[in-house]
Parts: sequence; C-alpha cells; structure tokens
Amino acid sequence: MLNRMGCIRLLIGGIFSFFRVPYNSLLMDSYLFPPKTTVVGIIGAAMGWNEESVLDNVDKFKYCVIIKDPGERVIETARIFKSEDSPVYPITKVMNYKPFYEVFISSDNKDIDIDKIGDALNDPKFTLYLGDSESLLYADLKHPKFCEKIEINKGFGNEFECILPSEIYNKKERIEMTTKDVIPPTEIKIPINFTGKGKNRRCVLQNVFYYSGVRVKLKEPIETYYYGKQPICLF
Repeated sequence: MLNRMGCIRLLIGGIFSFFRVPYNSLLMDSYLFPPKTTVVGIIGAAMGWNEESVLDNVDKFKYCVIIKDPGERVIETARIFKSEDSPVYPITKVMNYKPFYEVFISSDNKDIDIDKIGDALNDPKFTLYLGDSESLLYADLKHPKFCEKIEINKGFGNEFECILPSEIYNKKERIEMTTKDVIPPTEIKIPINFTGKGKNRRCVLQNVFYYSGVRVKLKEPIETYYYGKQPICLF
C-alpha cells in the first residue's frame, strides 16, 4: 500500500442510471450504484479503448463510491414480441431516477496513467453512460469540473460513508444517520472483474454492503486512504 497515490474524483449523476445485476434474467434489476466494472467502462469510453482493453484493465484499478443521492426507483415493463408463433415475454426493467454519486478511482499499476485518464474524462473520445446506452452521464452542474485529479494519502480510519467490502463492514461497531433520507446497510454481490474469454467470460463477484445517508463506524481503525479529512476505502 503506497503512502500516497494519484486519484480521480468524479461527481456524476444522470436522469437515469442502470447497472444491471448480472445474475437476473427476466427481471432486469439495477444496482443502486455503479460497480467497479462500470466505472472502468466509463474510463474506457473516455480513453477510446476497445472492449478487450477495458476487460484487460479492470483489475488494474481500485475504486470507491459514495451514494450521495440514490434517486428513486423506476420500473418499466415491456412485452417482447418475436413472431406470431412465439410466446410474448414480459421483461421488467428497474432503473434509478436522478441519482448522484461521488466516485474515486486510482491505480498503483505502472501501466495506468492517472493524469492521462483525468484529461480524457474531461474531454472523452466516446459518449459516457451510467450503465446502459439509454442512461447518459451528466456532470454535476454545481461543480463545473466534474472530474478532479487529486492526491490521496495513506492513514488509518474507522468511519466510512462509502460502500465497504463485507469483510470490513462486519467489523462495525455502530452506524450513524447523516441525513433524514436513509438507505440502511444491505449486502449484495457486485462484479469487480472478469475471467475467461468470449462465450466463456464470467464476472468475478464480491460481497459488499451499500447504504446512503449513514456513516459506518468500525470497532478498530483500518489502514486506508484519505481525501483531505475523508477516509475512503479503495478495493
């Protein structure tokens, strides 16, 4: 763990976001926040990477996300018609309406140039999306430069507002409300990498706890990084 690292801080939102839960079929459910694979996909679009380059680079990044505002859940149901002789299948899609996220992304890999990525995010080669191609990414209008290149420093912290891997969250002492609008801590599996190629490609899942409007206090401080006075857990 380096004492100091370059990092990118993103303040992002949109009219809709859709981060598909990969282990559902007829129900197209969405995570309430972007998984690491989606964030690296956003970087790939900004840099002009092809699909294989994105997949090859996912594991080189570490990320952190704070759900500043989860927005509202919107449900859309469509009937899929293939032919006159085929049955009609109802497909339900769950999306997030007007969410807002604070995302940190960094890397200690020598092949990753954080400065170049920061420049690309501010002047992307391709359109940036919050998940699927119907969900455009919007910069925070109150923050003219939605992407900042910052420096994070190693330290010890025990209070977090970001999502946490389950093995860290399970060391909690208590949780504290920070706003009136609260999403209580919930455990879920999210994709953090991929294995295999082509039709044999599978996502690698990790258990995390997500929440919004609360602060998690651990029993003991852990080694982590700080952005100013804010501890952030990169994984």
